[in-house]
This record gives sequence, structure tokens and C-alpha cells, in this order.
Amino acid sequence: MAEKEGDTRDLQSARPGERRVAAGGPTGASGERRARILVIDDEPLLGQTLRLAFEDTHDVVVATSGRSGLEVLERDVDFDLVLCDLAMPDVNGMLVYQRAVALDARLARHFVLMTGGAFTPAAREFLAKHPGPRLEKPFEMAEVESLLGELRSEG
Repeated sequence: MAEKEGDTRDLQSARPGERRVAAGGPTGASGERRARILVIDDEPLLGQTLRLAFEDTHDVVVATSGRSGLEVLERDVDFDLVLCDLAMPDVNGMLVYQRAVALDARLARHFVLMTGGAFTPAAREFLAKHPGPRLEKPFEMAEVESLLGELRSEG
């Protein structure tokens, strides 16, 4: 099934005007709480691939634009990992990051920027100052698992 613009069908919705911040969540086979991952990328195939790769072990929410990613975060900030593309046509990853951190400062340490390497001088400057990790496309699923493990172990 093809992803639609702003596809967030896996999102457990909050009431209008309310942000979801859940302490718990469903648990996996090991009894450990399933990690929640938000993927924000304008390439629907990447989000679909990540959802399929991790659906047995993690809850994956996919937003196929910067704008729809922000809509998700305005309702729900409880993510263990936010994977966000740097270069998107509507709202770029730099703006998504800044708005996300304004919504909830805790998101800064869970935010990972993804890039294909081609970016503007402004993006280069932003990445030089960005304290968090980044993933260079293409990447292996093991890299995502490793990042998630590091972030979850830090608390």
C-alpha cells in the first residue's frame, strides 16, 4: 500500500488541542516497553521500509512531510526516537527540529537528522552546531537499532 501525504495512521490520537505524553505503552515479547519511533521524511518508501523493518518490535509512526511531522508532534511528543529528513520541500528538518524542541525540550536528545549529503550552506552550518546524531542515507537498520538502544539506555 502506498503512503499518502502526511500518513500518520499508526498514531494513537489525542483529543483536539491536547498533546499525548504517555509514560508507559505496549510491551514487546521481552516485557520491555516497545519503543516509539517517529519517521519524518518526504520519501514514502523510506517510512514504509522502516515501519516494516520494526513493526514486530517497535511502534512506528510515519509522517511524509515536515508539516505533517509537526502536526504529529503537536499532538504527541512521547517518542523514543525521531528520525527526520534534513531536506524536505515543505518544511525542512531544521525547522522541524526547532519547533519540536520548542514544543518539548526533551525531544532534542531523541532527534536524529537524516541526510543524503547534498545540503545548503545554512544546513551545513546547522549540522555543525546540532548536538545530536545524524544518519547518512543510505543507512542500515542496525544503525537505527543502535541509536535507539543508546537513547533508551540514557533514560
